[in-house]
Amino acid sequence: MYVLVKFVDIAFILKYLKSGTSEIYDDASVAATRRIQKIFESHNTLRNIIENYLNSKNGHISLNEFSIVRNIIFLHYNSYILYNINRQQFLSRTLLSRRDDRTIDYFLYWFKCFLCEYQPDWMNYKQCLQQWTQCFVDNREIFKKIIEQVDVLIQRWTNATLNDEKRLSFFVTHMVTRCFQQGKNNVSFLSLIKNVLFCYETFLRITESFKIHRRRKQTPVAL
Repeated sequence: MYVLVKFVDIAFILKYLKSGTSEIYDDASVAATRRIQKIFESHNTLRNIIENYLNSKNGHISLNEFSIVRNIIFLHYNSYILYNINRQQFLSRTLLSRRDDRTIDYFLYWFKCFLCEYQPDWMNYKQCLQQWTQCFVDNREIFKKIIEQVDVLIQRWTNATLNDEKRLSFFVTHMVTRCFQQGKNNVSFLSLIKNVLFCYETFLRITESFKIHRRRKQTPVAL
């Protein structure tokens, strides 16, 4: 028997498995609900159907599906049903598959949904951030539009990491590095950014660049 599932169905099943008894108060109903949950979790066919669907959709997730996919891999995650789904790789493929088709809105909403609401221990947030910026760093138009919103992005990142200074420093340093990879003639838009940490890191980069340039000029040329 072929069963068609979609993201909304998977999210419903996982949510039910996680919280199906939380609003039931009589013992008989709780026991019955737990039996149903056990059937779901031991149903290999259902698990295979869900895995196949997630894998088939991995590189073709629309912006409108981000929030429900976020719930599936973060909020309602079930280790048995999604046993063969590597969540880190799943996130990577949502970015790297057909990345040339992505828009500014796609990248901004991906950042909001997958990097700024949850950063659990299993997530390699450094890898995710590097892959996110790699998708558009060579597209100057998209890059410029995203950097123009970096004040908002930094605030969202700060909220998600609960003011973790190490993670915040990594984010700011990484974004400044990406900016300077654009070349000195293409970073005039940095003057629009107000975040103190970002501005300070930019100042340090400019100062260091100036020192290197001056040392090169002072180095005598070998005859």
